[in-house]
Amino acid sequence: MGDKVSAGGRLLVQFARGARSAAYQLGAPFDYVFRLMNQLDQYPPLHLRRHVGGMNAGFNGPGYEIVAYLRLLARLRDGDSLWDVGCGCGMLELALHDLGWKGRLIGTDIHKPCIDWAQGNIASRLEGHRFVHMDIYNDAYWRKGTLSAREWLDGFGEREFDVVVAKSLFTHVLPDELDVYLKGICERLKPGGRALLTFFILSGVQQDFATAGRNRLSFRPYGDDGRCSIRNPMAPTAAVAYDEQYLLDRLRAAGFRIDGHTIHHGVWTGSPEGLSFQDIVVVEK
Repeated sequence: MGDKVSAGGRLLVQFARGARSAAYQLGAPFDYVFRLMNQLDQYPPLHLRRHVGGMNAGFNGPGYEIVAYLRLLARLRDGDSLWDVGCGCGMLELALHDLGWKGRLIGTDIHKPCIDWAQGNIASRLEGHRFVHMDIYNDAYWRKGTLSAREWLDGFGEREFDVVVAKSLFTHVLPDELDVYLKGICERLKPGGRALLTFFILSGVQQDFATAGRNRLSFRPYGDDGRCSIRNPMAPTAAVAYDEQYLLDRLRAAGFRIDGHTIHHGVWTGSPEGLSFQDIVVVEK
């Protein structure tokens, strides 16, 4: 299913990703000195931080930003139980700690080096924190994975979360995994629990800005069934967008209450009122 990409195109994408990783590794000594001189040694190294979008918004701008949204939109409180799906190397967790939040937190991610660092450097000193590797195969982000998303979630026994956050997860998820993740998140929330999820949403609001030439990203249909659109055919999961009504239908099918949902459109659409770059969806179980 999906746009057919030549073997040469896939090799080109893999080469580009490898070159980018090598460049970050070369910058590691300079990053180490910078963190040491500025008393930022509690933060992960550059080659791990880049996985969580912290390179263009200050040292941990995205982490503090999401804390604000969790507090204001998802009503996260001290003592709550929080699951961070796609936590990367724990930048959100560092921001939560710095801002005084205390509670039970589990972070999960498919990138094992990030999880290993977070478990060794954050969970080891912050009570109630734990980081778990999602050993899920992903052609772009974790080719060593041995499980499907469904298989991993079936073995993930944690339940009764007050809040679940998934920042920049669903912007990389294709339709075959969308329902799996949405259902897995909803099943693990307490009744009345909230999920804060980010997406690229194709909507009437977005289309109006697109017509005016204000969208910062452009997407093209992926496959023949119209379930989603992608930015780059050679790297489909690099950026994935969903039609708003289709997404709401999938959220409802997963068990969320759609009558109480809120959507905060992102600035990627060109909206001057966007809260974040991506669209933010808040739903309750």
